[in-house]
Amino acid sequence: PALRAQLTATGGRVRAYHVTWMRLVGSADPERDTTIVQNYATGLMLHELAYPKPDFDPVPPLTAVIAMLVGRP
Repeated sequence: PALRAQLTATGGRVRAYHVTWMRLVGSADPERDTTIVQNYATGLMLHELAYPKPDFDPVPPLTAVIAMLVGRP
């Protein structure tokens, strides 16, 4: 329980930062889009842990997801 409380507090600060960032890049719904990006990033990391690739680079797929969410090509 103590660890959960600490993770919740830290996660809340990280989420607030990401919501602000999504707002600044033009998201029409920063709360929703933050959830989507964070879940996608978690999936990318878990997939990389399970099936590592030597040339893994999360930037291109994360950039594509964010661009789709904010309506930019």
